[in-house]
Amino acid sequence: MRDAARLLPRKGFLECQRNRIPGASGRVYFMALKDSVAQSSNIVFSNGLLDPWSSAGVFAKNGPEPGSGATVQNITVDGSVIALILDLGAHHLDLFFSDPNDPQCATEARAIEEAHIQHWLENFDQR
Repeated sequence: MRDAARLLPRKGFLECQRNRIPGASGRVYFMALKDSVAQSSNIVFSNGLLDPWSSAGVFAKNGPEPGSGATVQNITVDGSVIALILDLGAHHLDLFFSDPNDPQCATEARAIEEAHIQHWLENFDQR
């Protein structure tokens, strides 16, 4: 157990890193991608709040406001880039095969992801 603890960053690590970046404020985002994400399209960022790395996830400016199940936040004005917040999700849970024991948020996230991908494919020629 001691070895596993060494793999995780110390408490406050991400906040310290954020403070090293001039002009960074508020919640930690993918700072290197912050500007390019706003100009991107067709991305679903999935954030399982049980994942120890979730604080470095991509969220709307106010950070995660999880409800029950999967919560959708628009990252871009047109809604083509979204953040999914899985209240009972962990790393890649929504990308695994479905299981009868999956929490509701995983099932909802898969349906949301599938709907977005289907929309992208149907509207591909319209860009």
